[in-house]
Amino acid sequence: MESARVYCEACGTGWSEADRLVALQSARWHQTKPFDCCGARHVPLDDYANAWHEHDGEAAVDTVWDWWHDAQNHRYGVYRAKCPTCGAWAVNNTHAGFRASKLYSPWTRDRPPEIAQKWLAAQGDEEKLQAWWNTQMGLPYRAHTGRRVQAEVLAARGEMWAAAVPEGVAVVTVGVDVQDYRVELEVVGWGRNEESWSLDYHIIEGEFSDAGTQALVDAYLKRSWHRADGRPFEIAAACIDSGGHHTQAVYEFCKARIGRRIWAIKGESARGGERNPVWPSKRPTSRTKKTYRPIILGVNAAKDAIRQRLLLDAPKPGYMHFPPTATSAITRSSRPNGSLSGSRAASAFASGNCHRDGLTKRLTAGSMHTVHCAGCCSSACN
Repeated sequence: MESARVYCEACGTGWSEADRLVALQSARWHQTKPFDCCGARHVPLDDYANAWHEHDGEAAVDTVWDWWHDAQNHRYGVYRAKCPTCGAWAVNNTHAGFRASKLYSPWTRDRPPEIAQKWLAAQGDEEKLQAWWNTQMGLPYRAHTGRRVQAEVLAARGEMWAAAVPEGVAVVTVGVDVQDYRVELEVVGWGRNEESWSLDYHIIEGEFSDAGTQALVDAYLKRSWHRADGRPFEIAAACIDSGGHHTQAVYEFCKARIGRRIWAIKGESARGGERNPVWPSKRPTSRTKKTYRPIILGVNAAKDAIRQRLLLDAPKPGYMHFPPTATSAITRSSRPNGSLSGSRAASAFASGNCHRDGLTKRLTAGSMHTVHCAGCCSSACN
């Protein structure tokens, strides 16, 4: 395995570890998200691959990207993808996600021989292969079993409703994902037999530990949503991701709102494909505030449920309805990202019972869905 190394795509020379570490010092971020401009679909990485065969080095890069940086303060720098027809920067850079494999890591434990050894050890084991692609390459992994969830199929399912809450919804919940500098919320309506509707997707800028940000989140969670006949729906339950850099702030926020069924959640550290219930049988109550702990979600079971629900192709128990704005996001996404899947799932279960037409139906955690998880059920969706 010590012979494993990075090879130059131009001349085929294998780099020593010293060569790789030197090369890392000149690495720069490039926008790689596909985009539409001038009536055509453009994929920067594909365009670069084509340009590389026609040009040398920087000329190939300049064909696809423009270097954009803060020359004065050096606070940012990125290659912006440009339209080959008009030259416009067509990819928004307000919120940027970053992806890099461990081949870009300077740490000794991430040398190419170590990565290659893990690859060989994962052969024949789908769980280990998934972990290798997710943790070593930074890419989603699709197991070679079962039907595939097609993003194009989901995108064609966009629906228009007569009001914010369509007919069939009996309970409304919210899943909240906490990022370093913003909070993302998805409102979901739930009906009979765990059928669901994605009602709204909202982003609040700011750190969750900031009192102003928390006030905006709290105000949003207090909103009412109305059906065409005027009936209001309040948020029956909400689950907030506590696994990031604002853990204690999330705990304090949720602890003060236990009575409103606002729960802090965290994904379990499941190993070896273990499947635990998405929502545990014991949950915190007002009597346990002093020893408050987050709800631990069964991540693998949640992913299984998401995938099965996304494969349903007609309204039936568990079917997921999307508005046109959500389905357009599916087609724009070059990489699956299911950041809200766990919180959305848990919020459904946390809401308790759904009463509709005399029928009481427990909303299980398997009810959740997320438009961002259209292409995979990998641990990249956490």
